[in-house]
Amino acid sequence: MDTAIKKYYQEQLIEYLKSTTRYRNADSTIVQKLIDAIEVDLLNVIHENLHHDIYVVYEFMDKDALRNLINETNRGKSLAAQNEQSGGLLREAINFYLGYLDSKKHPLAEREKKGKKKQPSKEIKPVELVPKGENGTSSQKAKPETTEPESYDKLEGKKSEATVTRYERDRGNRKACIAHYGYVCQVCDMNFEQVYGGLGKDYIEVHHLHPVSQGERQVNPIEDLIPLCSNCHSMIHRQEDVSDWEGLRKKYLENKQNY
Repeated sequence: MDTAIKKYYQEQLIEYLKSTTRYRNADSTIVQKLIDAIEVDLLNVIHENLHHDIYVVYEFMDKDALRNLINETNRGKSLAAQNEQSGGLLREAINFYLGYLDSKKHPLAEREKKGKKKQPSKEIKPVELVPKGENGTSSQKAKPETTEPESYDKLEGKKSEATVTRYERDRGNRKACIAHYGYVCQVCDMNFEQVYGGLGKDYIEVHHLHPVSQGERQVNPIEDLIPLCSNCHSMIHRQEDVSDWEGLRKKYLENKQNY
């Protein structure tokens, strides 16, 4: 997906968010925070949990997989800790991205409508006329307008097919990287087994210092890959330079004393 298409998908996402009850009157910084969570945090989750090597999140349109990810943010599930760390923003990002895929604002919405029968229009109920009082105004008090809160209890389970671009990764490089560094985050020193016991045994995420989406290249598993925990992996993708893990470690150590 080139830059122009990505920008168009992002603009349509913003329009969708602005059409929802939650973000209709939200400040632009709050909207941007959710967009960042969708474009960065959700993309990382797709990379690490679904093993789809896509360059931008808008290339991913597997709704069933997204619903499964929402379920994984529940307490006791694999993404619960990451969602809690984000203050619930991860779950919200997945929810609203799924809503975007189902909305009329999505660029593929018109294409999906083809072949579907037009639904019968809803019956329009007659308006009951209210007698006017002596001063010409209604004798009954007008009912205040109410806005229905947006419901997250949406219909689920519909199957759909999507075409995505995958960038191949070599599992041998991952194994060689871990064999050299171990199952320890090189930024915060976290070891999943020490924290979660047997559940975290032999688990770590491996970050490409040079994104695979930049094109095919020879990879040195020691110099080009680095083991990171889920949090640090998300944070490094929020940096302008995704290869500067040492800079991220410096930030971590500087701020660690504050919590």
